[in-house]
Amino acid sequence: PIKKFKDNNVAVKLLTNAALINDNHIKQLSGMFDYYLDSVQISLDGATSETYKKIRKTDSFEKITTNIKKLVNAGINVTTVCTVNPVNYEEVVDTYRLSSDLGVREFAVGKVMYHNESHTNLILTNRDLFLLYARLNQNKLPNIKLISGFYTPIELLNISEVKEIIEEDEYQEIIKSHKSVICI
Repeated sequence: PIKKFKDNNVAVKLLTNAALINDNHIKQLSGMFDYYLDSVQISLDGATSETYKKIRKTDSFEKITTNIKKLVNAGINVTTVCTVNPVNYEEVVDTYRLSSDLGVREFAVGKVMYHNESHTNLILTNRDLFLLYARLNQNKLPNIKLISGFYTPIELLNISEVKEIIEEDEYQEIIKSHKSVICI
């Protein structure tokens, strides 16, 4: 079935936290890469073991970063995915840098998806998200693609804080350097 997707130009990605990956898995994945797999997406919600543990409730940060390095060294395209929340907000740029240092080709960052009342303490303001987008772009790295999934274009058109931020002098250079702010 996976081959059918690839034959029809559908990208196939393996999503994992990478905690249980071992050397045998990496060998198997490297044999599947290109032919069956486009990339391995790994959740990396912090740049430090302490932050990762607060979010994921596990001590597996070192294991995960080691596995990311091993996957990259095996020639596997790795994308790290960071879901922004109040716990990791201040170190998202560092997580982006860490991903680059590990050899990751893509860093995807997005907001927490609100599913129920228990998620309300994880939601950041639109202003915080937009300013984080600006900080990430001020620190853009040449060897890693930055993918931001904070807003859809329709959402952006309806957020008053975005217009206010865009008009602030300190962000004019960032705005000018991007053809379309609507892509964030």
